[in-house]
Amino acid sequence: MQDQNIPASDEQHEEQDQVVKTDALPEQRASTAVTVGTFLVPTPAFLALPPHPAQRDHLLRAQDATLRSHLANPMDVHRNVTAIAMLENGQTLQGLETAFAEAPRDALGTFCLKADGHTRAFLWETEQVPVPATVRVTVIACATEEDAIRVYDSFDSKASVKSSANEMQSLMRYLQMAPTNPLVQAGQFRVALSLANHLLNGVVGVSFPRALPAARIAADVSDAERIEAMHPILPVLRAWMGPVMALDGILADKEAVPAAQGYLAGYLVLLRRDADEGRDEGRRFLTDLANNPGTTMDGQADAIAFLKRTPEWVKANQPDLRNSEKLQLEAAVVFAAFNAWKANDTFSENTSPMRLRRLALTFYTPAKDEADARRAAEAREQRAAQVRAERANARKQRGTTQPSMAI
Repeated sequence: MQDQNIPASDEQHEEQDQVVKTDALPEQRASTAVTVGTFLVPTPAFLALPPHPAQRDHLLRAQDATLRSHLANPMDVHRNVTAIAMLENGQTLQGLETAFAEAPRDALGTFCLKADGHTRAFLWETEQVPVPATVRVTVIACATEEDAIRVYDSFDSKASVKSSANEMQSLMRYLQMAPTNPLVQAGQFRVALSLANHLLNGVVGVSFPRALPAARIAADVSDAERIEAMHPILPVLRAWMGPVMALDGILADKEAVPAAQGYLAGYLVLLRRDADEGRDEGRRFLTDLANNPGTTMDGQADAIAFLKRTPEWVKANQPDLRNSEKLQLEAAVVFAAFNAWKANDTFSENTSPMRLRRLALTFYTPAKDEADARRAAEAREQRAAQVRAERANARKQRGTTQPSMAI
């Protein structure tokens, strides 16, 4: 395809290797990561380069409709890419500069790997977006693997910065989830998902294992393993896909329900309990919550009215509540309202939601605890069997028939 944005001077040389500039500064030459220059080469020459061993989740990013739309309208800046040349086997910086000055395309294929542009390369190779005839490759020479990682990270950290909402949107696309509710579509439920996952295990918190920097992930792992290492929330979202999509189908109007993160966590836990235990009570409660304003009569509020008034109550009475306490309170209010809804109970208008906070930690049913205990017992038995097998194998190798100690 013809790149309409190539300047005339580039078009005249689109089938030739050409030095655009060499700009290594004197102080750079004392470094072990030095810019050799920027070279105009045919795009296939860049596509043929091996990926950086620490490349990030370009397959995930390639599914980003916004990114594809952006690259579908070619701009000259899209042609700027970077490659790393390793100074190995006695290669010197001066020799590398000479090689690139004489035959940039050959030197590129001999010494380099991609430092950035992995997603663009994938989209160009699969012709999902217009392919430029040439690219401008800035080559950085690295003397050590640590330098190569540092250079890669300098590009990766800039390019991969995304808000948590954007990350959730990308991960939902990756899992082929297609929410229709603006509340879920926006992806603004990462904290809620984390809290729900923790409440499922009897703790309050919103932390996840730290994502591994791309450069610290082994080069030989699969794309799926790499994506999960860089997005620790992905396996959690996968496990909670059912409740998330159920919530998407129930809450047609996000203005009709309290939608802060703690409330959303509570809703997700109710739907997860439905799925785990073959119930539909949580779904019915949330459907009622989404469609009814609730009633208050003679100083008594039903479960729906009580839940819907708590955001204003907290704002007026507990404006300085710490975020963790607020999250716990919001989830507890959801569970208290759900229990009252099942029992057809009401709340006094003077009821303080603050006294309900501990419910957040004790709501999930004993069935879940029993399942956990059963899985733990099975894991212990498997480990004991493994230990017995290892000991038997060790005795066999020693040539002894002495009985083993009982476990």
